[in-house]
Amino acid sequence: MNHVTALVIKTALILFVLLVVLSLANGYPAWNTIGLSLIVVGAAYIVGDMFILKATNNWFSTLADIGLCTLVIWLIGPSF
Repeated sequence: MNHVTALVIKTALILFVLLVVLSLANGYPAWNTIGLSLIVVGAAYIVGDMFILKATNNWFSTLADIGLCTLVIWLIGPSF
């Protein structure tokens, strides 16, 4: 149950931020933003929360999430 709650919160926050930044500010289509946010959530949850957070502390996991999300959006975003 903790995984479901964490995924719902992470999805809602990332979706909100990406919709504001990409769709409203830059005119990116909303459906593409939703798909991109699901990819970002999946990657960030698996890498950041399941592996890095268990090995280190919250500070390093947050930094890894920021870097991973930036990298995923930068690399996958234009191809959507």
